[in-house]
Amino acid sequence: MLIPNLKLDNICIFIDHNKSISRGKIQELHPNLIPVSEKLQAFNWEVTEVDGHNSEEILSAYAAIKSSGKPKAIICHTVKGKGVSFMENQPIWAYRSPTVEEYRIACKELDASKI
Repeated sequence: MLIPNLKLDNICIFIDHNKSISRGKIQELHPNLIPVSEKLQAFNWEVTEVDGHNSEEILSAYAAIKSSGKPKAIICHTVKGKGVSFMENQPIWAYRSPTVEEYRIACKELDASKI
């Protein structure tokens, strides 16, 4: 709320919006927190929403942001643990670290050799 009030229009935040917290889904546990875009717009933010797994879309959105006199927010819609079978959409991975074996499996599933 403070940033727009101070007219800090040179700020751009990126929000990793995977719609979950460590205990479950935001929609079920804290439904008043969404939709995030409407909350930010209500406080005078310029908001853009993108596929958070698409780097080209993120870069394009950032490049397209115009100087509107408002702070900017790019909401990146993501899937927690995307691409790793045992991590995808599992809230526990907000605070749990993988074992060595889980790490190896995740790297294999993500084909880490191409990264």
